Amino acid sequence: MASVAQSSTQAVSTGDVNSDANVFQLIQTHQEKAARLPPVEEIRTVLDQSTHGMLSTFSQLAQLKGVVRDVRVGLFVAVISIVMTLYLTFLVEGWEVQCFGPSEILEKTAAAINHKKHEGYPSGSMVDFACDADGSPIVAVSSWAVHAKDLIANPKCSLLVAKDPEDRTDLVITLPGDSIPVSEKDVTAVRTAYLAKHPDAFRDLIISSIFKVDFGDFQFMRIEPKVVQYESGAATTLLGSGEFSKEEYQTAKVDPIAQFSKPVASHMNRDHAEDTRLIVQHSTSIPVDSAYMLDVDSLGFNVKAVYQGNTYKLRIPFPRRAEERKDVKTLVVEMLQAAKS
Repeated sequence: MASVAQSSTQAVSTGDVNSDANVFQLIQTHQEKAARLPPVEEIRTVLDQSTHGMLSTFSQLAQLKGVVRDVRVGLFVAVISIVMTLYLTFLVEGWEVQCFGPSEILEKTAAAINHKKHEGYPSGSMVDFACDADGSPIVAVSSWAVHAKDLIANPKCSLLVAKDPEDRTDLVITLPGDSIPVSEKDVTAVRTAYLAKHPDAFRDLIISSIFKVDFGDFQFMRIEPKVVQYESGAATTLLGSGEFSKEEYQTAKVDPIAQFSKPVASHMNRDHAEDTRLIVQHSTSIPVDSAYMLDVDSLGFNVKAVYQGNTYKLRIPFPRRAEERKDVKTLVVEMLQAAKS
C-alpha cells in the first residue's frame, strides 16, 4: 500500500506564485508527495468504475447470404418491435423503448456489406462494458453487430478505456485479450453486474427475451486479458506507463471508497465548491480560482483546478486513509478547518 503523505500546512501567499515556472514547481513538488493508490490498484479501480470503451476486432469476410438472412429477420423484427414499443409504453410509464426502424436496418446492412471489403484489418466499435469479479470486462453484443461477427470468427481483440474521454492527457488503459462467451452458470451473476452499470440495457434485454431471434439477441462476452497496459499523459504523468500481467491485475483489489466517487463529488461540486477550492488552495499553496472534484478513493481525491485561466488536474491527499464512506466526510471537514485556520 502507498504511504499517506501529510498535507502541507504552509500558508498561501499570492506573492509566492508570480510566474508559470513557480506554479509548475509548486505543482510538481506537491504531486510528487501526494499519496495515491499503487498503480495496479489504481488501474483495477479505474476499470471497475468505467462503463465505456473502444473495442478493436479483426474484420471478417461475411457470407452475403448471411447478411441477406439477417436483413430479412431484421425487417420482420423491426415491425414487431414497433408494435411491442407501443405495448410496453402502456405497461411501463416513463420508458422510452427504442427499436430499429426500416431506415436503420438499411444503414446497418450497408455497414455490414461495406465491412466485407476490409477483411483482416482492425475495426473499432464503441461499446458499453462492466467488469466481473476478476476484473475482466463484460460486453453485451447483438448478433446483428459487426463486431459480434468479428468476435465469433476471431476472438482476439482489445479494449481501450480512457479515464477521461474528453482529456487526451489523462490515463488510458488497454486490455488485449480473447473474447469468450459467458457460460450458462455465470450468466445470472454477469447480468446483475452488467445491469448495475447499465440499467437502461434492461429494456433491450426484455425485447431480446421476448423475440428469441438472432436480431437483437444479446449475448454476454467476457474479454479475458492477456496483459493490462496503461499510459499516462501530462495530467497523470507521475503514474507513469507500463503493464501488468493478468495475474497481477486480477489479484489487485478495487479501492473500496471509489464506489462512492459520484455521489461524493456531485455533492461537493453542487453544495461545497468554495470549500473544495479552499482545501486545494491550502494543500497546494496555489490560490486557485476554482476546483472541481473529479473522483475519490481511500487516500485522497482528484480535482480539476483553474488558476489564471489555466486548468490543472491535481491530486489532493487525505491526512490519513479513509476506511469507510463516513471517513471521507470527516477528513474533508478536517481539511477545510485546516484551510480556514
